[in-house]
Amino acid sequence: MWAEIHNKIPSNLAGLEDMLTGNFFGLLQYADTSLLASVLEAASFPFDKDEEGEKAFKKLLEGLHSGTLQPKYNFWPHKDRRFIDLLIQFPDHDYLLGIEVKYLSGISRNDDITLEPDSKTIENERLEEVKRSKHQLLEYAHCYAKNDGTPKAFFLIWACTEMASDIINGIATTPKQMEEVKCLQAKKAYLGQMTWQHASKQLLLASKTTLDPINKKIINDLIDYLKAKQLDGFLSFDDVHDLLVNPNDFFSFNPENNMNNDEQPQNANIFNAIQVLIKSYDGIKKLFNELHAVGITEGYKSKGSRYPLTWLSSKETYGWLPRHFVKVFNKKDIENELYTVEANLQGLPDGTPVIILGRHQYENLPSIGNYEDAANFNHRIWNTERYTFEPQDGIAMPFDQVFYSEPRLNVGDWGKQKGFRRACFIKVPLLNFKSNEIKSKIFKNMDKLDWAI
Repeated sequence: MWAEIHNKIPSNLAGLEDMLTGNFFGLLQYADTSLLASVLEAASFPFDKDEEGEKAFKKLLEGLHSGTLQPKYNFWPHKDRRFIDLLIQFPDHDYLLGIEVKYLSGISRNDDITLEPDSKTIENERLEEVKRSKHQLLEYAHCYAKNDGTPKAFFLIWACTEMASDIINGIATTPKQMEEVKCLQAKKAYLGQMTWQHASKQLLLASKTTLDPINKKIINDLIDYLKAKQLDGFLSFDDVHDLLVNPNDFFSFNPENNMNNDEQPQNANIFNAIQVLIKSYDGIKKLFNELHAVGITEGYKSKGSRYPLTWLSSKETYGWLPRHFVKVFNKKDIENELYTVEANLQGLPDGTPVIILGRHQYENLPSIGNYEDAANFNHRIWNTERYTFEPQDGIAMPFDQVFYSEPRLNVGDWGKQKGFRRACFIKVPLLNFKSNEIKSKIFKNMDKLDWAI
């Protein structure tokens, strides 16, 4: 595990699901039982309409938090030629927890960005994995659950957000498999899902509680491990709401004001403001990592670095902190065009953060090192000083509607002189954006960008 954290494991071994299962849960089993409960609080049971399973699962969590339930971990237990990844039993208690682990869907986040993968092949492989995983989860539930309903059994698919959602939705849309789900529920066996992203968030929350040194060390190692595996992926920007910042309560380095008003630096406010930025930047980094992976399956190939382009200025104070983050894509079979995803932390006039999706057309596609020469990619993609809009104020356009831009005529080194022809855009809200909306709100919206004005 620690070899993986420090990148000492060959990539062909680091990608093994069995190694992930053993490393993560192998360490988790030595922590206090309340930590397992804290992580499992993010699990969900979509098929449990009458909530009987949810209520029973909450009882299990209560037992783990109180310490009355002592889990016994069984890795790859053999039964009827089947091997679920992890079966957790609770001696002398009426519960059973089965976990089937999946690593990454589609493409590994560790893959080299310079490779030219076949998006159709990747998508086919992902669909095959979803199909296989649906059958596995149902098979394991039938195999390990007892007909008399004792113990109450819970079987989780534990995967990245997109994969877990696809597996559960795949079962939900297959009538024959839904009949199996009903049969299992009659035996008090419930199917659910858990994501690595939620596990990472739960660990971070647990790390802020009062812990003894051993459990604190275990939690920190698990957090570092998921980061090393790039499984602490994007969920949402909700956690920035936890910190309150007063925009009028700041430190002014003005000797006269400080002397006359006897004002002191507002340490808590400045600290909270910085924490909001750090959390926002961390969320954007995770979001852009997900865009890289999901984009390939949707026919969009990331260009340049895995990390977003941004703009900084050492001269202007408003440029000391980056507020605009841009990722550039090519679309299969589309020539002389680039697609962009911009996370804009100060997007609307009222300061509402937005995501701007763009399609940019050129006479000749700029080279990787010269994106900024053609479309100002180191700053805001749609800069009104360099682009015109139709209607005039593109910022005021409603969400989810396409708006268009052309280069201005007299813009020095920009616009038409560098071969830029036209662009179109769609805006979507940023703060309420969720990880399971990457396909629908990012790439499906980018598919809508066309030149039919």
